[in-house]
Amino acid sequence: MTTRTLELERTYLVEPDRLFAAWTDVTVLTTWWGCADDMLWTVHSWDVRPGGELHVSLDFDGTPFVVRGEFLVVDEPHRLRYRFGEEVVDVEITATADGSHLRLTHSELPGDEQHAIVEGGWTHALDLLGVRAAGVDA
Repeated sequence: MTTRTLELERTYLVEPDRLFAAWTDVTVLTTWWGCADDMLWTVHSWDVRPGGELHVSLDFDGTPFVVRGEFLVVDEPHRLRYRFGEEVVDVEITATADGSHLRLTHSELPGDEQHAIVEGGWTHALDLLGVRAAGVDA
């Protein structure tokens, strides 16, 4: 099976430590991470350390969708890499003159249909991320 990779980039007007905290503080994460405003991930476990477990769920069109994985790389405030089921999500954050640049790579996507679904979800989530990260105390 051929897999696909999704790459998205955004620039935010918040410092890297605030942006990183929005990914690692479950209280903030659960306000922006999802496919739509009414379709956010529920976080059951989010142990942000190498080898730490992640366990999340989402109601997708009336069907529960559960994902387990583990954090592979945690380099605060620059990088998170985690296994998301059979897929891998890599988040790279770099400082800019007026905030941060984020590069998200979601790899091992099983085909075009999954790629399109994941792209829609991440596009929505990354748009919300900047708003939520602005309110984070780093």
